This record gives sequence, structure tokens and C-alpha cells, in this order.
Amino acid sequence: MSAKSRLILGIDEAGYGPNIGPLVVGCTAWMVDKESVNASGSESADDSLLDRLAPAFMAKPVGPKIKHIPLGDSKALYKSGTSLDSLSLGVRYWMKQIQAEPKDFQSAIELIALPSVDSLSRLPWYQSQHFIHAGSEQLMSIEKLIPASLVQAAGERSRQAGLQLVGLKAVVIDEKHFNQEIMRLGNKANLLSYVSMRLARDCLELYTGQQIREIDSIQVFCDKHGGRNRYQSILMDTMPELWFKPVHESLARSHYRARWHDCDLDWSFLAKGDRLLAPALASMTAKWLREGLMTRLNDFWKKHVPGLKPTAGYPVDAQRFRSTIQPVATRLDLPISDWWRSR
Repeated sequence: MSAKSRLILGIDEAGYGPNIGPLVVGCTAWMVDKESVNASGSESADDSLLDRLAPAFMAKPVGPKIKHIPLGDSKALYKSGTSLDSLSLGVRYWMKQIQAEPKDFQSAIELIALPSVDSLSRLPWYQSQHFIHAGSEQLMSIEKLIPASLVQAAGERSRQAGLQLVGLKAVVIDEKHFNQEIMRLGNKANLLSYVSMRLARDCLELYTGQQIREIDSIQVFCDKHGGRNRYQSILMDTMPELWFKPVHESLARSHYRARWHDCDLDWSFLAKGDRLLAPALASMTAKWLREGLMTRLNDFWKKHVPGLKPTAGYPVDAQRFRSTIQPVATRLDLPISDWWRSR
């Protein structure tokens, strides 16, 4: 790394649209050599990073013989009902780069999730005990999955790009908490924005910390939240000690500028933001955690309703799932606000 680097944060979510299951928001933090980013401060500073990591990293699922590490838009790596292997492999490769390799899915949650994952234990379908004891969430070591030659090529590509992952975190909002926050904030667009901004602030504090002298500037990239184009008030509410100046606000991009300590801070909300490296890995992380938790949820309800077809939680199919499980939920004294999202 050069004496001065740019810190790039990327934020994206999984589970904004469903009626069943958690909302998960992920954040990744990267240090990039100053000469490796566009000095203009535009979103193109991160635009080329995914391309520069190819062919060691690619936005396509892996086959039986692993020839690349999955990295890119999570929608290109996972379709509902297919294997989570590509998402898992891609996320866990980067977790290992920050010395956070999980042995099972529960430890992955504990390593990634902020603040605490204790709230997941209050809903029976997210409790981990049965799954871990059954061995159904064990994860094979990355060294056993990725050929040594590919690991070497991936490391070399990252070094050539002047790129280092320094952090990977997420927030998991279960259905009960989701409904409570909707009542407080009024709608789910506000909920997503405030959760994302708080996560970004936590990560800024965590990953600048002792490294602030090494950082020349900071860039934060978020996917757009619903149809919102104006984010200044939410940024100011989340970080009231900073002044965020609007630079540009449009359907494609909303861009704000502030100062974080002695660093320029550029914050952009982009349509299809997960085309960029930092939000792409955040999207993968959020999707992997959500789909793993959905496996627990479906398994819980299948034990009570034999033959129940699993759900991804999205509207229409969620209504089918709701009508089937509601008598059981009533018998188990589980209020609908614990398992059905109001928005």
C-alpha cells in the first residue's frame, strides 16, 4: 500500500421486498492505493476494479471444477432454489483475507453481524442449535475448495489492483424488529435508509480508527433505496456533526460531500450500485446470510407442516405460505407480527 490510500465502503441489501424472512444489509470496506482510483471522485473510481480483478474473479457461478472466485452482482451468482455454493465461496474467500474464516454458518453470522445477533434467538426459526448439531451448516475449508494456483492468481490480481479488503459487516433485521421499526419510522424505505446509514457510520468509525493517517479520502457507495432521490436529511440525522452538501441528485445518482476528520468524504447512492466492487460484495454477503436464514425458517415450518413447499418470502408465494402456516402459528402462540412483515 502507498503512504496515502482511499477507503471505499460499499453497502447493499437483501430481503427488502419480501413479506417473510429477514432484511439483511451488508457493508464492505476496502483500502485502495491512491493511484489506483480516479482522482475526480466520481463513481468511476470503483468502476474498473471488478474488471481489473478478472479472470481470477468473475460474476458467474462456479462449476464442479473451480476456475475463478465468484465476485459481482449477487443476482448473477444466485437464483432462487439453486445452490448457495457460489455465494458462499465468494464471501468466505474474502472473509479469510481478513482472518475471519467461519467453520459453520452460525459462526459466519457471529463474525459478520453487527451489532449483536442475540435478537435472532428470540424467534424459534432462526435458532441455530438443531442445525449445528445436525451438521447441516458445516462449511468446508476454503483451502480444500479453491486450487492453490487460483488462490495465488487471486492474490496477485488484488495486489496489482492495489486493493485490500479491510472489513466486512452486516446487520440482520428479523421480522419482529422490522415491524417495530416500521411503526417508528413510517415506511420501509426509511427503515432501509436509516439501517444502511448507521451501518456505514459504524464501519467508518471501525475502519478509519487507527488507520486514519493512512487515508487520503473516503468514498461510500450505496444502492438506491426504493424510489428515493434525496438523502441529505437522512445523512444529517445519522451523522449530525457533519454537513453533507448535495453535489448531484437524480434518478441515476445522488451524490453528497462532507468531511470525515481530515478526509474528504464522498457519498453516492446509485441505481444498480451493485455493479461496483464494494457494493457487489456487500450484496453477496447480505444475500448469503439471508438465504441461509431462510433455510432455517423453511425447515422450522416444514417440521410443523409436513410436505410444506419452501418459500423465498416474496409477495404472492408468501401469501400461499402464510395461509398454510397460520393455523400452526396460532396453535404455537406465535403472533403474526413475529413472522409476517407489515410492509
